[in-house]
Amino acid sequence: MPTIKPLSQAYLQQLDLSQLVLLTRFRDIPSLTLNDHIQLLRADSLDALNSGGVCYVACDNDGALEAIACITRLAWDSHHFGIPMANISIAATNKCHEKSCRMLLDKILNHAHYALGLQHIS
Repeated sequence: MPTIKPLSQAYLQQLDLSQLVLLTRFRDIPSLTLNDHIQLLRADSLDALNSGGVCYVACDNDGALEAIACITRLAWDSHHFGIPMANISIAATNKCHEKSCRMLLDKILNHAHYALGLQHIS
């Protein structure tokens, strides 16, 4: 059974993200290295936490990272459209099980809706 837990800034700094398949907005830029993608993912995750959002990780039975998901609040969009809005980003390892991803997404989306009051997530 995978473990789903919140990601703190301290835990993020020590987390090895090198095995993640990066599903970021920068994935189609061939000049970016794996290290560049890792730095961008770490920066985006910190931005999510600093914006009042939330990040969760899924770990396998041995404690190895399987996936990370972050919700970043969108202040401008929320103000413009008049409802609380956010963006979700996710990255997973090639060994991530479908159940882990489902549990991770269920946890973070429930947190976003019930704890953060977000009404739109893109």
